[in-house]
Amino acid sequence: LAAASAPSRATPRTSLPSLSTADNRHIISCGRDKTIRLWNTVGEVKVYSDKPHSEWVTSVAITPSEAAEETLVLSAGWDNKVKAFKLLDGSHVADMEAHTGPVNSVVVSPDGTVAASAGKDGKVCLWKLTG
Repeated sequence: LAAASAPSRATPRTSLPSLSTADNRHIISCGRDKTIRLWNTVGEVKVYSDKPHSEWVTSVAITPSEAAEETLVLSAGWDNKVKAFKLLDGSHVADMEAHTGPVNSVVVSPDGTVAASAGKDGKVCLWKLTG
């Protein structure tokens, strides 16, 4: 992918792992600079809101969907929150709050109906994503 080299704009100290969408047309990255970035396969980047989290964004996950309009991006942060955004326009969908400490990771089930987050508070939280 051409976008694989694009994250070089971020320094290693601010960039965390990234992942690609089911159609392999987009890559989502997050970082210590409190941002979430959507990269397309030609290396163009869109930043999701100015600072979607008030602290580091530690993890991102993408719901599996063939239709990009239905795809959600979930993010976990050191602000104790899991947040959901629409993939294409970055609009905020929901805040999921149950952690009492930084959230280290968020993942989505293969069918896209449930997400799980794990935090420094020792909790693993399950989040219903549909219906």
